[in-house]
Amino acid sequence: MAATTTGTAFTGPYKVAYYAFDNGGPRISEFAPDANVVVLFEGSVWAMADTLRYPFSDNYIKANTNYKSYKALLADVRTLQSRGVKVLYNVDDDVTWQNAITLPTGNRGYKGKDLSATEYANLIKVSTIDSLHLDGIALDQEHIIPWGTAPNQNYLNVLNALSSHFGLTSANPSTIFTTASGANVRYCLEPLQNNTAYAANMNFVMDQGYGITNADRIQRLLPFASIANFGWPKTVAGISAALPHAEDIITAQWQPTDGSYKGGIFIYAANSNPSYTAKIFKALSPIWGTGGSTGSSGVTFYQNGNYGGTASKSIPKGNYTISNFAAYGVVNDWASSVKIPAGWKVTLYEDANFTGTSWTLTADNSWLGALSPSANDKVSSFKIQ
Repeated sequence: MAATTTGTAFTGPYKVAYYAFDNGGPRISEFAPDANVVVLFEGSVWAMADTLRYPFSDNYIKANTNYKSYKALLADVRTLQSRGVKVLYNVDDDVTWQNAITLPTGNRGYKGKDLSATEYANLIKVSTIDSLHLDGIALDQEHIIPWGTAPNQNYLNVLNALSSHFGLTSANPSTIFTTASGANVRYCLEPLQNNTAYAANMNFVMDQGYGITNADRIQRLLPFASIANFGWPKTVAGISAALPHAEDIITAQWQPTDGSYKGGIFIYAANSNPSYTAKIFKALSPIWGTGGSTGSSGVTFYQNGNYGGTASKSIPKGNYTISNFAAYGVVNDWASSVKIPAGWKVTLYEDANFTGTSWTLTADNSWLGALSPSANDKVSSFKIQ
């Protein structure tokens, strides 16, 4: 019998606000009070972690007049984290990722020996997790030219190395591993399409569809939403507070027609227009409500992720184990996703008779494999309250 643990996963709706240091605005602790994820954008995480080699006076982020030192900046980061906000650092992809030497000395101001993909990923991990105690990284995949080319194996090696340190199934499963897809969408999309383990590890993907209609944005998002075991709940629409569009509110309110929901909204340069940022996030919130299924008389389990495959009957409140859940169409070690009415709580157990590892859910979950530890195909009893 497994030891009893409680698994939780940080899930949507993702309200992601990018703090672009050169866009001014309020301090990090004040610019987006509705955000649950904040991305520090510009500069490099290794520079912030190594203050002797990279003094604040030499760092590009000093363009932001709110801060005169790393210490002051990190104090605001801790304030956000104390509120439950996840703070990530942006990591730009680079043309050198196409080479065996991923980070040469001098590239992007790097002061150190040339690094392989594995060494580079370790530098990012040590800087982000061990030194700065941040909550993960957000890739910015848009810097490979010419556009339309495909990622080579060296580039994929970098992604896989980073994925070993960050994300749902990584060595640090409480961290967040996400990416923002730029104009050369192949560098973001194809690794997710071609590597199911990499896709399962990714918390969510963001599309940089700035300044376009909602219809055009949906077309940009569709390829990501179509990835197996990924779907709309891990697909986040992107807008720019520095480039507002008349249909940004429509995008915030829009949800897929297949009964699922999009992952949320990310706002680039949110600090450049805090009032606009708040307006967009507030437009998203009512759509989600408490995050549970409304109008349902009970809990429904599904055989596959994203509410696919065979569905159970609607299950009322009560305690269920192998001896009685079969009447509702539930099979032992079978469920991969679940819909839960708003205000209800479901506790899943790995073993019969409410023993073993447990997971507590209060909202729909499109992929039980994203829980830590994974609950996919492991449920043998459950309580519905």
